[in-house]
Amino acid sequence: MNRIQIALLIISCLIIFSCNPVDKKGSQRDRTVQIKVVDKQYRIYRYGKPYYINGVCTQEGRYLRKLANSGGNSIRIHNTKNAKELLDSAQALGLTVMLGLELLPAGPQMDYNDEKAVDRQFNRIQKEIIKYQAHPALLMWSIGNEVGLKLSPRNFFLERRLWIHIDKIARMIHDLDPDHPVTSAIEGAGKLLYAKAFGDNIDLISINSYQSVHTLQEKIKRFGWEKPYIISEYGPTGYWFRERTDWYTYVEQTSNEKRRFMVNAYKAIRSDSNQCLGSYAFYWGQKNECTPTYFSFFTESGDQTELVDGLQYSWTGSWPVKRSSTIISLDINNQPAAESIYLEPGKKCIARFITPAHQSKAVLHWLIEKDDGELYFDPTKNQEKRMVISKGILALPDSRSATNGSQAKGNSGHQFIFKAPVSTGPYRIFLFLENEQKIATANACFYVVD
Repeated sequence: MNRIQIALLIISCLIIFSCNPVDKKGSQRDRTVQIKVVDKQYRIYRYGKPYYINGVCTQEGRYLRKLANSGGNSIRIHNTKNAKELLDSAQALGLTVMLGLELLPAGPQMDYNDEKAVDRQFNRIQKEIIKYQAHPALLMWSIGNEVGLKLSPRNFFLERRLWIHIDKIARMIHDLDPDHPVTSAIEGAGKLLYAKAFGDNIDLISINSYQSVHTLQEKIKRFGWEKPYIISEYGPTGYWFRERTDWYTYVEQTSNEKRRFMVNAYKAIRSDSNQCLGSYAFYWGQKNECTPTYFSFFTESGDQTELVDGLQYSWTGSWPVKRSSTIISLDINNQPAAESIYLEPGKKCIARFITPAHQSKAVLHWLIEKDDGELYFDPTKNQEKRMVISKGILALPDSRSATNGSQAKGNSGHQFIFKAPVSTGPYRIFLFLENEQKIATANACFYVVD
């Protein structure tokens, strides 16, 4: 064998070893979770079996049994604050966990040109990897969540530094834990350019997508992303896309509108059988963001909203035997909830809401809360300051059967009277329609003026 042949043999060996890494835990085929290409389609394999993610975002373990019973199989948590408890709970129920590794957002909280600060963050994450890498419920690692949200295209060099840091963490994870894939969550498809350019060690990308989830496949192709991806957050239309009143507060969808939107969103997600590996709905629990009901799949008292029914249908193809009640629309004094509604102080007003004619017996709880003006600028703030002004109850009869014994059709209108608050300013009226410990929600903003 001459020198040229020997050199070619060495190069061939290097290529083979670089493409088929063997680590201390065994060959690539032995990895707990891995991503494969099968018939030109990406697939997750867990313990050697195909695995598609039907998951939710949460940071609490209160409703995990309900998740398993509804057809869900995974949870995404954004940080490791109560990771051990959630991993253990998930394992007991046969669920998996996409474990978030929290990065400080680029900007005032973190200067990614500060090497000492970046090293401290890197070392913290390294300890988290070592702590949780052997847990049997672990599905994959997610580095950060929308860390570059505040950066504009003019911040190219800072974003580049951020992604170099993310990729360094991904490389470290692969060295410590070759058994689980690594991803990073971005806000929409635009940041794919950075992931593609600087994220060589990212196995798949996670995209948080709400309003634009239906057009996401087209955008992914346009940006040239060829690796697999998951939808790491989807849910109701984000408030940042919604209409605003004259006084700049956000108009919220009814839970009926949210459920319909999310069922269609899931269909759009499943339509990509080549690159998409699953999704996580947001939020499995109760979260006060914009309002206490905007993203919440459960109420503060623990009752599930009709969004849970929608997820069960998406995941299993079947609705629950006992479905939630629903509210189709709401208006005040014949003004739709989507409009800017003005009321006079202390005046009697009529709230009218529409339900399907075939609903079972239900009870409506309504309440009026004072709106906080600071929420108009940052809907995540001051959620604990909401002040209840008034409330009431209305019983709705069972209307599932018409008087002649046939199934009732169409919609039914219901109404109740309330007094507008005496103090001027912005308010919101919430409706909670309950049956079978399931809740339908709706609300409307209004402004009291002299």
